[in-house]
Amino acid sequence: MIVKDVLYDNESLAIYFEPESKLIHLKWKGFASSDNFRDGLNFALAVVKEHRVENWLGNLKLMESILPPDEEWATKVWYPQI
Repeated sequence: MIVKDVLYDNESLAIYFEPESKLIHLKWKGFASSDNFRDGLNFALAVVKEHRVENWLGNLKLMESILPPDEEWATKVWYPQI
């Protein structure tokens, strides 16, 4: 049985962690403001580092556009850390 721990949940993103499979699951719920987008990804990064996550699942079905400054931030700042 796989147990998912809800680690983060707001109006635009929920983050789950499955300890047995070392899986982090990001479920986007719609538009994410800059603060929500960056906070969520930084939180996910901390989980990856703390729990030595090996698997990443992103459900982008309901995700809306990312603002250009956030896309640039993700590319230049966040991705190199992950």
